[in-house]
Amino acid sequence: MKKSLVIIFLVIGSIIVGICFYSRMAYRDDYEFIVSVPVKDVVEKKESDGFYLTVIFDNSIVDMYDLSYDKASIRVNESIYDKVAVNSGIISVSLKVVVPYNQGKQDLGLILKKQNMNLCRIISVTTQNNNIIE
Repeated sequence: MKKSLVIIFLVIGSIIVGICFYSRMAYRDDYEFIVSVPVKDVVEKKESDGFYLTVIFDNSIVDMYDLSYDKASIRVNESIYDKVAVNSGIISVSLKVVVPYNQGKQDLGLILKKQNMNLCRIISVTTQNNNIIE
């Protein structure tokens, strides 16, 4: 009888621990943030499995994060893509960065260092005249 009670408590305890673990896994959210990044301009537009703008980062970004590159192609939605022209005087881009929960929290510097541009999406651009294109 005593042995049966111990086994029953172990089974119930295992079930409770399993349910708690599963519920924590089910409610984890991705880590998201929005950041404005100064750029020199948009130098290329590409359409391949989506819409992309290639930007040249401002020297301050290259120096701040000690990047070995200054150009990156970043996904953008079609409405912004259609409104932006190459070499049109874009001075900054706003990026929405979504890092999956299983990759841990990452800041912009780490994402740029790893050239992990697939986590970034341009949500707006700012022109030299301070016009915002969304």
